[in-house]
Amino acid sequence: MEMKHSDNNFTKKEIESKMQIESENINGKQKRLSVTQLKSFKGLDQLSDDKAEAIIETLESFALLLYGLYKKKVEFDLNTNELID
Repeated sequence: MEMKHSDNNFTKKEIESKMQIESENINGKQKRLSVTQLKSFKGLDQLSDDKAEAIIETLESFALLLYGLYKKKVEFDLNTNELID
């Protein structure tokens, strides 16, 4: 019987599967936000293309940072769960 992870009720196998899917998505299967798409949001239509590109790069960096932290937390939780088993 597999133990469920206490924070989100996923088994270790389910979490590892989810991490694999997310890893595939982060490695180039997602399309990059275009300048035109960014400028289509309310209030951003007046941005210059250079500013819009800088914002997109900042958002990408922030997303990668958050993903890295999330991945470390999941790995920590998996390792902690293994110690309990």
